[in-house]
Amino acid sequence: PGSALVLQLHMLPTGKPEEIRCSIGLHFTPTPPKRRPFMILLRNDRIDVPAGNRDYVIEDSFELPTSVKLFGVYPHAHYLGKTMKVFARLPDGAGKWLLNIDDWDFNWQEEYRFVDPPSLPKGTRLVMRFSYDNSADNPRNPNVPPKRIRFGLSSLDEMGTLALQVVPDDQSKLDVMQQAFSQHEVDRDPSGWMGYNNLGTALAEKGQFEAAITQFRLGLDQKNVSVLHMNLGGALAQMGRLPEAATHLKHALTANPNNSGVHYNLAGVLRGLGHLPEAARHLKMVVEANPQDGIAHRDLGRLLERLNTPKEAVKHYRAAIAQNGADSESRLRLARILVFLKRETEAIRECRELLARRAGDPQALGTLGTALCQIGNRSEGLAHLRSAVANAPARAKLDPISVLIMTLSTSKKCTPQEAAEAVRLAEQAVKASRSPPILDALGCAYASAGRYKEAIAAAEEAANMAGRAGAKRMAAIIGERVKLFKQSRPYILPNDR
Repeated sequence: PGSALVLQLHMLPTGKPEEIRCSIGLHFTPTPPKRRPFMILLRNDRIDVPAGNRDYVIEDSFELPTSVKLFGVYPHAHYLGKTMKVFARLPDGAGKWLLNIDDWDFNWQEEYRFVDPPSLPKGTRLVMRFSYDNSADNPRNPNVPPKRIRFGLSSLDEMGTLALQVVPDDQSKLDVMQQAFSQHEVDRDPSGWMGYNNLGTALAEKGQFEAAITQFRLGLDQKNVSVLHMNLGGALAQMGRLPEAATHLKHALTANPNNSGVHYNLAGVLRGLGHLPEAARHLKMVVEANPQDGIAHRDLGRLLERLNTPKEAVKHYRAAIAQNGADSESRLRLARILVFLKRETEAIRECRELLARRAGDPQALGTLGTALCQIGNRSEGLAHLRSAVANAPARAKLDPISVLIMTLSTSKKCTPQEAAEAVRLAEQAVKASRSPPILDALGCAYASAGRYKEAIAAAEEAANMAGRAGAKRMAAIIGERVKLFKQSRPYILPNDR
């Protein structure tokens, strides 16, 4: 989503109107490819051909770090191109021709694919050697009389590149190939920035972030380029150096303010720094530019929840689900917010849809149970809450148990049997975790059973623990329950039906 497919054409005037006819073929398969190719791009960008020079030569070469099959070669030069020699120097010293053009014609530039792709062992050196004719005897020379020609992107400038499509015999060596070729780019042009960027990217993909950071910084020493700031910011973020990461990502946006990828990455860094409103602002820019980006909508919804704007979060969770109906996280979060907003009918619908896709999901069952209890369907709601506890893995049982305890014990419809069940569950839970939420649930359970002395002790411990942890709001809420328990009154949920 959000990608742009750009077709670039070399156009030459003919002196009359011409119809432009071109097409692009995209071939799709039901299964992903088993092998991935790698493109080796040999080049020399230091071309400087004096006027009258008939045989100006450039070279580049690269040693293969792993064995490959060579499937295609694509040479490129402009009007001064004369000969193109491409060969492999094998580890045993033998040579193997790959391409030999004695009379280059720019108008007939084409890719060449091998009928029988040659195998090239590790240690093979691929060599390109191009020559150029900038004399008056070159019938294709666009300059009469000839003039000095340098490297450039215009057809009237000159270029010398050779793309070789290879497939490593061992697909696990693709990253080795990427790193080796990126190092070659740096060695070929240490004053350029692109090689450092590519080498840094290859290192980052292998998880070598400190080494990647070094390469990105070396690239920035050569040129202040937006993509280097972006990639450096990403590597710094991976190392947990968030303030530095934010600085470089903001630099990247200065040069390219519409780069959605940078906005997205910066939002993640700002979220990690606790700058939630600013993070949300950057994510909003992402979804405005790419409304079909379901992941960005989901991330924005999560941020908006933390910013206590649940109604706005609902909108973005719905947008995420519209892009991917199987997005279970967005659907579950949406259902929970709808329960909080007392929009139980919508919440129930989302939970049932989620359970249709993921039968027995404990979180969906718990949310469904809560929604049903809120609209007065207590019997079915409690059944779903009990199923949530039963289906939850051992490491994640405390959350659904806590919800079930509070639902049982904080309703005016709580029966003696339900109060006893709540106490039993709470006493089991507190053995596993003596945390403020579990102690709070234990206090409510004791109160529902009329055991107020024990309720006060549990709730006071929960409030004190929350206060020491800095959770002042939780401590205050539990403190209000303590006051009720001291009056021999259980805590009943507001608007209990």
